[in-house]
Amino acid sequence: MAEHEAPARAAPGLWGLEIASAFAICISVLLLIAGAVLGLFLYHHSVKLKLGDNRSVELLLAGFLGGVMLGGIVFCCAMILVGLKSQIILMRNIQRATEQTRLGIGSLEKTMLELGPMLGRGVPAAAISQVPEAAKPQASGLGAADVARLVAAISELRDVALMGDGEKQAVIKHRLEQKRQAIVDRCRHHLRHEEWPEAKGAIDEVKRLFPSDGLEAPLTEELAFARQRKIDRDLNDAQDRVRGWVSTNRWDLVEPLITKLELTYPDDASVMGYVQQVRGEMQGWHKEEFHNLIAQLKDAGDHRQWRRASLIAQQILEKYPDEKMVEKLRAELPAIRKNADIQEVKDLESQFKELLQRRRYDEAMPIAQKVIDHHPETAVAAELVKMLPKLQELMKQDKLRREAAVGKEMA
Repeated sequence: MAEHEAPARAAPGLWGLEIASAFAICISVLLLIAGAVLGLFLYHHSVKLKLGDNRSVELLLAGFLGGVMLGGIVFCCAMILVGLKSQIILMRNIQRATEQTRLGIGSLEKTMLELGPMLGRGVPAAAISQVPEAAKPQASGLGAADVARLVAAISELRDVALMGDGEKQAVIKHRLEQKRQAIVDRCRHHLRHEEWPEAKGAIDEVKRLFPSDGLEAPLTEELAFARQRKIDRDLNDAQDRVRGWVSTNRWDLVEPLITKLELTYPDDASVMGYVQQVRGEMQGWHKEEFHNLIAQLKDAGDHRQWRRASLIAQQILEKYPDEKMVEKLRAELPAIRKNADIQEVKDLESQFKELLQRRRYDEAMPIAQKVIDHHPETAVAAELVKMLPKLQELMKQDKLRREAAVGKEMA
């Protein structure tokens, strides 16, 4: 009944198009008749005037064809109006059918909710209220996949509606078992891939949908076991690495590793205990190293080994800038460096003089240049600047002497 009534309800809103198309059809028929009458009139008039048979036939055809062309044009307009009316009716029917479909889909959810009390006792109410996604009303248009799922859901609801109460309860329990197993499988998939938040979310879903099945406790135990196994594996790996680094005093590599452990497992007692243990050992090692460096610095100062003292002082300042004794050392560092420079100049001067005595001028020149470049303010540098021309002359003479000696040997 509704299918036959839809066009009838759509027609009253299109009365203007219907009148216009009917009027155009009538006008086209009248123009056709008028063309025929005009042709006959012209033919009869031409016969009276004795214009000739050919002329009379031409006037007859001209009048008839004029009426046909004008009538055809008006008839085409009428057909366009008829087609427009059909399209409008079709669009209205599609819109009405879509609206009815949406209303029907909305009623499916209500039907599922009403079936809840008929499914018997022992089935969770939260699970009964779960309606297939395809059966829920959508704000946007339905795609081919949505329509397929909707048809499947409607078919299933039809079959369930025709079942008795016992059969309905069996079907619902079977579907609930499938959904429960799917959630459990998803949880274990996340556990295998060490995706702890996702696994916890699946456990929460089981608790929400199936609170009386007792699945939450074993799944939670599986999560705790898998996570603890991961923690133990990471901890053992870290312990092996730390032992290797400690044996070679590579404490600079230890700190990033234990910091990563601390940030990854802040709530695990075994990890935090190990982190505190390693940090204690590291602090003890740093303290011992600091005191050793201070002792080496004192020894270098006592033996007036200022270059060695300068290197040790710089190392202490870089590695232990927050120690109390470092402030005093920082104040003494300029004097230590000055003494180290003086010592270096003396050592270089001694090497330079020794090389001069041994007439190794090519090796003496770089040493002199180093003193001039690095310590230009010293008296030794000033003296070497004055000696450079003589040194260059000695180098030139030495080169000529060697060349001459080589020439004699070849002769």
